[in-house]
Amino acid sequence: MCISDPYLLCGRLPEQCLVTCTKYGTCPKCQCPADSLGDPKAAPERTRQWTEKIINDAKVSDSPREFHKECMSHDVTGGVYTPFWQDFPYTDIHKCITPDILHQLYQGIFKHIVAWCQRIVGEKALDQRIQALPFGVGLRQFKHGISKLSQISGSERKNMAKILLGCLSGLMAPTGIKAVRALLDFIYLSQYSSHNQETLAYMRDALKDFHKYKHYFIDIKCREHLNLPKLHSLNHYIDSIELFGTTDNYNTEMFEQLHIDFAKHGWRATNQRDEFPQMIRWLSQQEKLSYFNALTKQRLSENHSALNSTNSPMPDSNSTGASSRRWFKTIAKYPNYPQRPISLIQQLHNAPDFAFYLQKYLNSIREPRLPNQTLQSATLPFSQLDVYNMFRFHPVPLNDDEEEYDIVKAIPRSKSMPDGRFDTAVVMTSKEAESHGLKGKWLEVVITQDLI
Repeated sequence: MCISDPYLLCGRLPEQCLVTCTKYGTCPKCQCPADSLGDPKAAPERTRQWTEKIINDAKVSDSPREFHKECMSHDVTGGVYTPFWQDFPYTDIHKCITPDILHQLYQGIFKHIVAWCQRIVGEKALDQRIQALPFGVGLRQFKHGISKLSQISGSERKNMAKILLGCLSGLMAPTGIKAVRALLDFIYLSQYSSHNQETLAYMRDALKDFHKYKHYFIDIKCREHLNLPKLHSLNHYIDSIELFGTTDNYNTEMFEQLHIDFAKHGWRATNQRDEFPQMIRWLSQQEKLSYFNALTKQRLSENHSALNSTNSPMPDSNSTGASSRRWFKTIAKYPNYPQRPISLIQQLHNAPDFAFYLQKYLNSIREPRLPNQTLQSATLPFSQLDVYNMFRFHPVPLNDDEEEYDIVKAIPRSKSMPDGRFDTAVVMTSKEAESHGLKGKWLEVVITQDLI
């Protein structure tokens, strides 16, 4: 649970129901009955006054059994006589409930959608589609499908969401695909780091489309009903975003990471005997190291800024921040194929014109440049190159997002990979590429990354 000012509650459905004194299986934010959770219609909101009245009216009962029965008849838990928030006069505990991207969307409703799709098209057919997907930058390759996975993590769910819609094409009826697409649209829209009335309208439209086509899962006998608390929770996302801000402010995924940082890593640093004092000592050391690294980074940044301000000219006021930022790439320390003949590169990488285009590129960056007629008859001053299978590039993050990296691979043909692997990359060729679209860019298949 995360409490801040104003008070917010980030937790799973059982925790939310426990704290708000709500009957499990119903909504902790509104009075929607359990058998109507699948309806898009709005229900009256739960308020602390309403919940307190139900509990106080039930207290006049003669026995705990009658108290429990009276509370449960109004979808209020029958095991709490005095809620802990009763003495918080300026807090409505039901409004404090926030959306949960990890457990409500990815580990919740998306998990159900995947199970329904497997039931409709068959686990084997869906696995075959997933296994047949071509390699792609930023896409995880599920080599054995997804039906045999157990203890699926949130990260794996996110990777499934990227490929599910494409794998269902041709296997599922258009109505079902529209329902899945609408839900995926809602999931991605809800994770925007900033919102306005237009993006919130997109979320409303996506949710409206899902409710429009959701009957497909009932018509095909995949589900008897869709009265799921996590599906109903989608109705409250837009109101919560307008009230508390974007969902990254209260996503429980950030707290799940602490299980690894504070529990798993700490336990592995011990000798597994009397581990708690050792874990506390290890955490204290990590905290001190973190403070030291932050201070060192700040000092180095200040020195670097001071050096640039004295030695560098003032930047052009008309230049944009995006154009001045650059991304960098990294490669392995040693090449995968050192000193490989160019003729062999052309053969294994299916690039018979590689030598010519390499000449053309080198001529474009040297001065003086050779004329095209002379270039066609020229020869390279070397016959071998160091070849790398892959490189990582680190795009400049948008806004304040955390830094990410993508991998581009160019693996030649071999016995294990008869067709090789050659990723596609969009290459910037002029400054016009700063605008939207593909103007000023080339769409190229990466054949090799050479160090000359």
